[in-house]
Amino acid sequence: MIDEWFGDCLRNHPNIPRPPLPPARFEEEVPQECAEFWFENTTRVLEELSCTPTKCLNCTVSLLKDSVYRWWKTISSVTPRESITWEFFQVEFKKKFISQRFLGQKRKELLELKQGNRTVSEYEREFIRLSQYAKKWVQTEAEMCKCFEEGLNEEIKLLIWILEIRELVALVDRAKKVEELNNERMQAKKEARVSSRPPQHPESASGSRIVAKDSTVKPEARAPVRTYAIRVREEASAPDVIKAVTVQFRP
Repeated sequence: MIDEWFGDCLRNHPNIPRPPLPPARFEEEVPQECAEFWFENTTRVLEELSCTPTKCLNCTVSLLKDSVYRWWKTISSVTPRESITWEFFQVEFKKKFISQRFLGQKRKELLELKQGNRTVSEYEREFIRLSQYAKKWVQTEAEMCKCFEEGLNEEIKLLIWILEIRELVALVDRAKKVEELNNERMQAKKEARVSSRPPQHPESASGSRIVAKDSTVKPEARAPVRTYAIRVREEASAPDVIKAVTVQFRP
């Protein structure tokens, strides 16, 4: 748990956000992103408290648990006491729990990040989260704006690239406005297509039923003719009747 000194600092600075406590078992198998999140939040609070390097080290070590604490005890036992500093701890912690492979993967995710189905706001949040891993490649705000612009969808990028905005806040704001205009235009087109469709009148449907009714009546009218013709064939033994019928119905 937190030592008494750290607890006193938090009580004396109620406006400082409390860092998240380590999980019950902060094992080596913990996801590296969680380890980084824990370390960054702890460091941020210590900086807000204006702690000295020695106090930062003591406080952070007091928050370690289980296998992570045993790892630090092993490292510190084979390191000269004068070399155990806050800077030394940070280097060793990142080396152990935040590997270069992890950092390289995050940098790749940033360089390949595209807006896709995200809104501009969602894309911005993901871009900011990943940008911390590419400080060596994205060193200025102008380079960050260029990288952000490259990942935008084409319909937004085409309308803002010519402006050459090199302030990230202004660039994001302009991208959001273009997104709103595009959404409004798409909604207007959708409503126009719906209104341009010809109305369906009920009489057209009744007319189809009438046609169907006529088509069923006609076979009933022809039925007596077929019946009579069959009866005539059955009475083929009566020549006079056949002649009479033939004369009567010959066109």
